[in-house]
Amino acid sequence: MKSIRRLSALVLAGVPLAALSACGDLLTDEAPGARRVLVQLNEAEFGRTFHVAQPLRLELFASDQGGLGVGSVEVRWAAGEASGTVQPDRERTNGNGFLEATWTPGNVAGRQRIYVEVMGTGMADTLEVDVAPDTVVGSVDLRADADTMVAGETQRVSLERVADRFGNAYNLTGGGLPAVSFSTPDTAVLDVSPSGLAAVVTARAAGVGRVIARVGSRADTVAITVRRFIAPGSFRVVRAGAYYSCGTTLPGAAHCWGDNAAGQLGTGGAEPSLSIPAALRALAGVAVEDLALGEIHTCAVAAGGVWCWGDNSVGQLGDGTQDPRPEPVRVAAPAGVRFTSVGVGIVHTCALAEDGGVWCWGDNSAGQLGAEAGPGDPSPQPVRVAAPGAVFSSLSVGAVHACALTAEGAAWCWGDNSTGQLGTGTVDAVAGAVAVESAGAPFTQLGAGFLHTCAVRASGTTACWGDNSYGQLGNGSTEMSASPVAVSGPGRFRQVSGGLYHTCAVTAEDGRAFCWGANGSGRLGSGDEADSPVPVEVRSGEIRFQSVDAGYEHSCALGTDNEGYCWGRNSAGELGTGFTSGASLQPVRVSSPVAPALRRAAAAHAAPTRARSAARAHPRPAVCGRIAGRTRGRLPSCR
Repeated sequence: MKSIRRLSALVLAGVPLAALSACGDLLTDEAPGARRVLVQLNEAEFGRTFHVAQPLRLELFASDQGGLGVGSVEVRWAAGEASGTVQPDRERTNGNGFLEATWTPGNVAGRQRIYVEVMGTGMADTLEVDVAPDTVVGSVDLRADADTMVAGETQRVSLERVADRFGNAYNLTGGGLPAVSFSTPDTAVLDVSPSGLAAVVTARAAGVGRVIARVGSRADTVAITVRRFIAPGSFRVVRAGAYYSCGTTLPGAAHCWGDNAAGQLGTGGAEPSLSIPAALRALAGVAVEDLALGEIHTCAVAAGGVWCWGDNSVGQLGDGTQDPRPEPVRVAAPAGVRFTSVGVGIVHTCALAEDGGVWCWGDNSAGQLGAEAGPGDPSPQPVRVAAPGAVFSSLSVGAVHACALTAEGAAWCWGDNSTGQLGTGTVDAVAGAVAVESAGAPFTQLGAGFLHTCAVRASGTTACWGDNSYGQLGNGSTEMSASPVAVSGPGRFRQVSGGLYHTCAVTAEDGRAFCWGANGSGRLGSGDEADSPVPVEVRSGEIRFQSVDAGYEHSCALGTDNEGYCWGRNSAGELGTGFTSGASLQPVRVSSPVAPALRRAAAAHAAPTRARSAARAHPRPAVCGRIAGRTRGRLPSCR
């Protein structure tokens, strides 16, 4: 009777092998043959880690009872499922009892199996071998805890997964991973300190930085946006109106300061003016996206709609009444219409809807509502501007006119054209919206002033048209132009804003501010009061700006540090420094809108740079004669 006993697996250099043995009479005594078979690695393979798809040599030795090799013993090999191949799969031992075979493991890492059978003897066994991923890295996945940081913060970036060329994931904690390195090409933005399979990243300065993890010949990159540290109470938006200013903080809280004769600050209080930012309680907890300031009324975009406050004598607040509102009220938008931006004139208001249409309400004495019928009675409800076929993407409103821009860069304007501010090439009155006459590059941004209009072109140049009494068109003259004329600029502007009789803009390259036109009270920020028909740089020192807004006799800007800065007239506290006298010929920082201590500190460092300048006598605009007497008497520009 024959019996078969399997011995325990042998382990050489950490690699499991199998020994096959038969005890008793496996073959008859008359026919001595193989009594024991040993399978092991070829000596050259000792100490190796098995990897997928990498061939290795197996040895088999067949011996008799005395340990001598037995030749011509037939052996069959077979690989298990997903375990590769063995070649040759059937072979006989040589005269010394040896044979060799080459096993190429399968492409899936893990436990693989090889079957060995000694033909005709009943001896068989299975080799189970743990196979590691390939040595050639196929992919690297790097993960950052956050894709945005504030300068000064730290975070970890770490390897999330590393796989070989067949998709087998490496054990990131068990060793066997090719060399790992971390680096950044953006050393001005990020600092990277490797630590094993991760790195500590420190945000150094604002910008976009890349962290690169390299494993073997493969790498992955994560991009991290670094923002400057912005103190609580910093501004997101700063706007200048007639003799007051407003801004929103980064959380979206609205604050206003300056003249409040008609309740245009929206605080609900009866104070004639405020010299530091005051919160709009009616919008507490509401994220205000943007603000638009006029002479005696103000509007904001918030909570999916438009809100307005202040004077409402001709229905310019759009709530369906003519009642003054010292606090914000929501504009009654037409059914199905959602407003996304707003602009404010002297006593009319316009808003851009999601569908690209523009709606206006309030005074219509010069056709500034854009109705097809032209000038007419005021409307306390929104009226759609007649602009057949035009779909608008942005809006800017002047004193008694308004302009809008299509996505293709075409400008359309409507309303008063007495000084050529519609850009049609004439001063003729029009009904509805008309296209601006322009042979240059498409426009990218509009900035309507009191009686003039400016726009930035895609080429980076800036054009203006309309009234030029003080050189506010910036072309070196004081002659009115009913067609766009190029501004004599120091470089490319990215944003422009028209004021009463002056204009300001911010350069695209480095955020410097330039202004031109009337300079009474130092509204150009040039350090003097000399008018200039060409752009002069605002004396801001090292301060750089994100945007600028030209008011009547002052200007305000948002710094790259998210601080608010204003300059020019300050008789009503419109500079927001805590003072209500004097004027500043260059930018001063607006007091913090949230912390009294910060307000006082800002005020202490923002005293006017000189004694108050005498108010500049401006000509009374012709449009004042067309505005109803009850309203006209309330307007500073018409007194």
